[in-house]
Amino acid sequence: MPAGPHGGELGGFFLLRGDQDKLASIRSSEEFERRIARALLIVESVGIVSAALGGRLVTQMSLFAQQVEELT
Repeated sequence: MPAGPHGGELGGFFLLRGDQDKLASIRSSEEFERRIARALLIVESVGIVSAALGGRLVTQMSLFAQQVEELT
């Protein structure tokens, strides 16, 4: 899952690291959706954002640089 843009406020965050498929499984679980729905009711500016770290970050930056080159 590619990293998503984040244009909102960031007053704090949790960073969950792990296997991409396992994290995707957690995000699509009924329990996760229930907990996020609850958080949205009691906390302001809740957001879920994917991130790229390590080698995946290097790969995404390379793809971004290629697209910049193609557009210029």
